[in-house]
Amino acid sequence: MRPALFFALLLALLTIKTARAEPVQAPHIAVDIKADVSTFVPGQPFWVAVNFVPEPHWHTYWQNPGDSGLAPTLDWQLPPGWQAGAIQWQVPKAIDIGGIVNFGFEGPSNLLVQLTPPKDAQSLAVKVKASWLVCQQACIPGDAMLSLALSAGKAAQKDNSGFFDEARQKLPAVLPGRGRMELQQNVVSYALQVPELIGTLPKVFVANPELVENGAKPQLLWQGDTLLLSLPKNPYFTEPPTDPKVLLVTPDKSVLVTMAQPKAPAAGHKALWLLCLMALAGGLVLNIMPCVFPVLAIKALHLKAGQGLQYLAGVLVSFWVLALALFALRQAGEAVGWGFHLQSPVFVALLASLFAFMGLSLLTRLELGTRLMSLGQDRIEHGHPLEAFLTGVLAVVVASPCTAPLMAPAIGIGLTLPLWKLLLVFSALGLGLALPMVLLENLPALRRALPKPGPWMAAIKKILAFPLLLTAVWLLWVMNNLSGQGFWLLAAWVLGVGIWLLPHRLFKVLAWLPLLLVALLPLWQSADKPPSIAFDETTLKERLAQHRPVLVNMTADWCITCKVNESTTLSREETRALFTLYDVTYLEGDWTARDPVITRYLESFGRAGVPLYVLYDQQGKPHVLPQLLTPGLLANALKDALENTP
Repeated sequence: MRPALFFALLLALLTIKTARAEPVQAPHIAVDIKADVSTFVPGQPFWVAVNFVPEPHWHTYWQNPGDSGLAPTLDWQLPPGWQAGAIQWQVPKAIDIGGIVNFGFEGPSNLLVQLTPPKDAQSLAVKVKASWLVCQQACIPGDAMLSLALSAGKAAQKDNSGFFDEARQKLPAVLPGRGRMELQQNVVSYALQVPELIGTLPKVFVANPELVENGAKPQLLWQGDTLLLSLPKNPYFTEPPTDPKVLLVTPDKSVLVTMAQPKAPAAGHKALWLLCLMALAGGLVLNIMPCVFPVLAIKALHLKAGQGLQYLAGVLVSFWVLALALFALRQAGEAVGWGFHLQSPVFVALLASLFAFMGLSLLTRLELGTRLMSLGQDRIEHGHPLEAFLTGVLAVVVASPCTAPLMAPAIGIGLTLPLWKLLLVFSALGLGLALPMVLLENLPALRRALPKPGPWMAAIKKILAFPLLLTAVWLLWVMNNLSGQGFWLLAAWVLGVGIWLLPHRLFKVLAWLPLLLVALLPLWQSADKPPSIAFDETTLKERLAQHRPVLVNMTADWCITCKVNESTTLSREETRALFTLYDVTYLEGDWTARDPVITRYLESFGRAGVPLYVLYDQQGKPHVLPQLLTPGLLANALKDALENTP
């Protein structure tokens, strides 16, 4: 053989060698990089593939790994001017491990990426850092720096043609702009125009992680050439995806439908109007709550003309300050919602002291409670605007521990809105709280209907003292759970002193009952309440993976509605019997103190406060129950959700 020909063949072999890369052997997997050219043309794109070959019975993951796992990533290290396209994902399969549904690849798989060199590109070694997770019963993370030497030339030299032909056959056909996505409270719906699959019921893979329940059975319906698809929303959904994609797979075809980013479910003018109406109604209901009514009743009995607007201003300004504080905290990344002020032991202690002082003052001859609640009545009677304004501030303070049924959802949704809409919702809430006083001040007929002051007021004030004292006791109980200290004795003392001051000898004996109850408190058995498990994400996923129904109760010690529901519905004997009948796991999340896990769960359902009751059926589909529960309503919900589930 001629020397020139020998060296030419040797150079060709070396060139072919540089177009190959040695596979990286990692625990239970081999990883390699290949290109469809050995010589690329500057300015013209070509394809590379990162190839994963796991050992038998091991698997890697798709872009949506499912209930667990981790999608592989590629970190390209290219010279300036080079561009790497998005990963083209092959069609995965569902991998069900004990009810945990993952999406991935149990055999060899490839991540295909198109590289585009600049027009002045030179020969180089393409480098990429690949990271992955390979799993069987255990999972092992791994990463490697992969490198492939390529030459630049005037004509492309194809390579690995058979490998890339086979890899591309496993890619779905991309159908851009063929669908739209809508987000409801608990459901994600798609309308996909795919005449290519008409009449079939394809397998569905949602490409966006933590958007839908991965193991749920999709609801499919054809309307002409459009496939209507719905799936329950993932409990840990946070925000809409920027690039919604759905993969549809039949035995002989697979298509990837892409669509524009959906509009987040925001309140339009009608929805905002409805939120404000709910807030207004919630503010009106606040007037009859036990922590508010005694204070406002004392105020109403001493109402003078010219005070309504100043009182309204005090209420509105206070609610605006509260709204701004909530908005600022959430903008700073704090996971806060309505009731955040009752998660502070210091604030709860101050509130308890305020209510105890007002209640005890109403029982004494010093009439300190009346003066505090009217904030200097002698000055108000002469129309001092500041005092009426401060009375409105006091009304908001004493209303802060209470939550009206329509008030919490309005505020919860309002916290997700822009600042001006949030202020509008809080303004409606303040207007509802102040409206009775404004009407009394501006309608003489209503003022004349009020009873005239007289000796009977002393007895009324003593009656009004008890809701204030009970509110103080309840706040001390909340504080006890927040701080872990023993405040029960102090609560018993506050209540006992109130009873002692009542004008009858019998009350001198009854005053010792609260202290006696505290002494017997360790013997108290809360047997009526159904057995519960502390909420955490792992327990919820485990129960759902076992196809067991779960009732999640998000509660807090400072939530009045929560406690009412627990006493009237959740603690009843028939409720415990129903839980046993349907094998319901009862998870209870305590949001008395701030908990980011519970906050994230609440926000996944568009809530910023408690209570929240979510019933999961055997298929893992969530059903949000009303905030006000009754035994009949809960029984019907259990029957409808659990007996009608296939």
